[in-house]
Amino acid sequence: MRKVFAVTLKLIAILLTALTIITTVIVLLLLSFNRILLDPQTYKQALAENKVYEQLPAITAEEFSLVKSLLIKPCAETLIANSCLDQAVDTSHSGETTTGRLGIEGTAFINGLNQDQWKNLVIYLLPPTDLQESAETTVDETIAYFKGETDTVRMHLMNVKARLSSMTDEELTPLLLDSQPACTLEQQTLIMSGDISNEGSLPIFCSATGGTSQVLLLDLQRRLNIVASEIPEDIIFVKPPSPSNPPSLQNFIGKDLQVTLQKINANAQFIPFLPVAMLLLVTLFGVRSLRGLLRWWGIPIFIAGLFTLILGIFIFFMFDWIWLKYVLTHLPPLLTSGFGEIIYGVADSLANDLSKQMMLQAGIVILLALGVILISNRLPPPPDPSLPPLAQPGTPGGPVLNPNRKKKKW
Repeated sequence: MRKVFAVTLKLIAILLTALTIITTVIVLLLLSFNRILLDPQTYKQALAENKVYEQLPAITAEEFSLVKSLLIKPCAETLIANSCLDQAVDTSHSGETTTGRLGIEGTAFINGLNQDQWKNLVIYLLPPTDLQESAETTVDETIAYFKGETDTVRMHLMNVKARLSSMTDEELTPLLLDSQPACTLEQQTLIMSGDISNEGSLPIFCSATGGTSQVLLLDLQRRLNIVASEIPEDIIFVKPPSPSNPPSLQNFIGKDLQVTLQKINANAQFIPFLPVAMLLLVTLFGVRSLRGLLRWWGIPIFIAGLFTLILGIFIFFMFDWIWLKYVLTHLPPLLTSGFGEIIYGVADSLANDLSKQMMLQAGIVILLALGVILISNRLPPPPDPSLPPLAQPGTPGGPVLNPNRKKKKW
């Protein structure tokens, strides 16, 4: 009976040791995640290192047909990350509602642009300083969302709207008109007749002079003001959540994702104590000596650190394979074009930072655990309880004393 009880305690200790390994790996991953992926500075540095603010306008200009398709097609047909980025634009003056991301005037204006005009307009509307401001604000909101501090993630477009609605004649002419051929007689007649102001009509782009140029520029400014009004002030990536957690769990994790994230963030400082609690239970069920204590604690921590180190090395050296096999194949077409190169560069930087942090933390844990194990090897093992106790020296059954005898002198 006593032996069965001892075996049971040992099995429980082994099970708790396995749980210690699992919880330690999870804690190391969470610590790395919090240190790297929940730090806004990590993303801002990755965006700056990959020169996203300089590359994005150029790529947006190159991908004219793709971006044009995104802006003028109905939202239900073109999605980013399975989420519609805006609401339908109400065109009550025409009695219709468009489901595209731009309204009637915006669609007509985009359809009238050629590749060079689009390039000039994009570079003007998306200067690196504005892009950096908008991107860093979005990063801050995203991190705040995952910490449970806000329930919405959005990207602000106020700078784009302001630039569209405040373009002067001196800015419009070189951007949209100088590269165009001179206005034909038919175009001049149409411009001066006022028919170009009809709703939904294609804009006229030609090089004009005198009064014709003034009327044309006024029409373009009018159109751009309408386009600016059709653009939302914010693109909402994450909307406030509705109650989604099962009623049986709402008392523990909250009614929705935001409350759950708040609870996780509030209790994050206690997560590292989980492996310690497991080790205390292991001590209760399996430890019988100081040597055993050091080994029962050192070996599972060493194994957990080794697993985390291997995972960090795998992410560091195999990121390209992971990206090609599991990420790139699931991205929408917009993100597999030239934009995909930017996303890949940023993701690669984040993965490198995360893997390095994992390897650093795992290396520290491995060295500490290895030191504990080496110390345990220098301690004498406890006596085997299955063997009978030794008798006192000099007594029956005990060690025989052989006092040193003096050698005879010859």
